[in-house]
Amino acid sequence: MRYLDTSQANYSERLQKSQRTWKRLLGTQKPYRRSIRKLMLGKSLDVGCGIGRVLEWLPAGSIGVDHNPTSIALCRFKGLQAYETKDFDKAVNGKEIEFASFDSVVMTHLLEHLTFEEQKLILSKYLAFLKPHGNIFIVTPQELGFSSDSTHVTFTDFEDAKALLEINGITLLSQKSFPFPRVFGRFFKYNEFHTLGKLRN
Repeated sequence: MRYLDTSQANYSERLQKSQRTWKRLLGTQKPYRRSIRKLMLGKSLDVGCGIGRVLEWLPAGSIGVDHNPTSIALCRFKGLQAYETKDFDKAVNGKEIEFASFDSVVMTHLLEHLTFEEQKLILSKYLAFLKPHGNIFIVTPQELGFSSDSTHVTFTDFEDAKALLEINGITLLSQKSFPFPRVFGRFFKYNEFHTLGKLRN
């Protein structure tokens, strides 16, 4: 049962609380930011961008999309370019956002909130915005991180992410456990599965 709805304001508030001032002062996000920037993802579409934590780390021209209007408002307050899902679709129809116009599609801490069928649908939808041979970067939580959130639906490990890429015609480039080896996933809440792939066309 999902005790929180990821589309509601209270979920955005929880995301804000997770980025407390003491965390910023101690620089706990620096390794994650450094890891993503090292990938050189280029202009990216951040799907499920939430309140913009990762979107802030992506290169200029990157855009976020999320179904939570409160989260999008917070992104815009930070000066980020982000759209609520329905507004993103309107921008596409109005030619403000073009298909095949992004170097990468980024999905960090999104897929675990979806069923496998929903994962396939959302990935298929947003792959249309990738340039030929563009990248797809996926981040999902490991065991303790997954169990810590009642909105999580599908545990998505390396094999699951690989299968999802293959279904969508994406070549797997690399997978790693971050920031610590895989064994830490049961004990460290913020250990993650990182999967990078490339569109074959």
